[in-house]
Amino acid sequence: ASLLRTDYSQFLDGALGDQQPRGRFLLVLLALANGGGTPQLFPPELLVLHDAQGRSYTPQPSLSTTYLAAYGRGQRGDLSLENALPPGGGLYSVPVIYDLPADASGLQLSLGDAAGGGWPIGP
Repeated sequence: ASLLRTDYSQFLDGALGDQQPRGRFLLVLLALANGGGTPQLFPPELLVLHDAQGRSYTPQPSLSTTYLAAYGRGQRGDLSLENALPPGGGLYSVPVIYDLPADASGLQLSLGDAAGGGWPIGP
């Protein structure tokens, strides 16, 4: 997984489709690849977002699909987290969406539950 650019994240105002956030939605655009020989789903539980309050969050794959349906596949991302990554190692942009409490701050994205390492996230 690779964060395309650290500014490739933003808070989304209000609902996404018919889904209301508990606080606010955060969109992070990642580049994902599958170096294997068969299509594979990327495990969303590996994309852990940590906040300064010590809380952690995992993305909601269905929101990734809803986002692409609303804003255009190929325009705002290639695949959703619910789509299998094609084999061959090519990079695909994937919108990853978290539902965060309104007071979440000091955000950092890591692979797995490795708090203290990863990419700082902040629109």
